[in-house]
Amino acid sequence: MRTADMAGLIDALTNRTEWTTPGGWGEALTVRPEGDGMRLAYTVWAGDTTGQPADVDHTVLVPEGQRLPLASALRRALDVARGWEH
Repeated sequence: MRTADMAGLIDALTNRTEWTTPGGWGEALTVRPEGDGMRLAYTVWAGDTTGQPADVDHTVLVPEGQRLPLASALRRALDVARGWEH
């Protein structure tokens, strides 16, 4: 995930709103409220060695009790990443 996209993910987790990474990279991360938590869905669009679609999808449900701690940890990681970039 690009550093530039992290703020959107953190905001979505903090505010319990839906968000998707900007397109064009052959992959997408979508977060959305679902039940008592947030669903994170990661998709990669790719082809196998025969040229056939070989999309990869992974999802995880972050329980409500872990949503804000995850946002906080990602915020700290973003601060570190920004420090490395400067």
